[in-house]
Amino acid sequence: MSIITLTSDFGYKDPDIGHLKGLILQEIPQANFIDITHDLTPFCKEENVYIIKNALATFPEKTIHLVAVESETSEQNTPMLFVSNHQYYFGNNNGLIATALSGKEMQVYKLTNEHFDNFMQTHIKAIGNLLKGMPIEKFATKTDDFKNLKLPVPSLKYEGNSQHVSMIAPKVIYNDRYGNAIFNLTKQDFEKWREGRKVQIKINYLQIDKIIDGYSGFDRKNDQNMQAGNVYTRFNDYGYLEVFAYQSNMKTGNAKTLLGLKKDQPIIINFL
Repeated sequence: MSIITLTSDFGYKDPDIGHLKGLILQEIPQANFIDITHDLTPFCKEENVYIIKNALATFPEKTIHLVAVESETSEQNTPMLFVSNHQYYFGNNNGLIATALSGKEMQVYKLTNEHFDNFMQTHIKAIGNLLKGMPIEKFATKTDDFKNLKLPVPSLKYEGNSQHVSMIAPKVIYNDRYGNAIFNLTKQDFEKWREGRKVQIKINYLQIDKIIDGYSGFDRKNDQNMQAGNVYTRFNDYGYLEVFAYQSNMKTGNAKTLLGLKKDQPIIINFL
């Protein structure tokens, strides 16, 4: 039986997750669930795309992903299937999956639905048909008409009339469970704009002059001032800029509480 991952904005307090799993088991009694998260912030596009893009990519071929985010179907938010990298992504036409898969080859299908619903019944029926070996064309219609999101990108400042970027102003798109701040700046774009120059990062009252190579990139031998609560920057495992406080905890604080780095808060990166 193929893996079925579940990702939603239902939260963990309400009965919605149990109700959804019950509906799936009625259709697919041998379903093999893997819960990704049910704690996505509702209607937070940047965060939702970040999680979907990075949490689901490494699953094996034939994995089925059910993305129950903005899950109520309507004429504008129709049930869809996205096939990419031999994986199946079921969700609504709200732009989240399409944007998360941007840059990858994909085939997109509009699912045949008899009525609009709140708990992915159309998707669940389609997953059941897929697992029975039914060709996708029997329960869905291939389409090029699907939503893509235009997410905010870092603001840029150029040197005079040249094409050389002198300053970047990325914004926070997500705070992880440690309070680290994740920004809408990838390492690929950063290096392209950097052109080998030194950097100066301004975060409120702080100035940081380098980006370390991961959590193990500290110079513990020579950094005499290194202590819990010190602020550093790195590119995280998914290639996004991250600001974090070393060994953050309730006592020392974290990037979110110490520096106010909440969603949409910008920082300034100058190239020298």
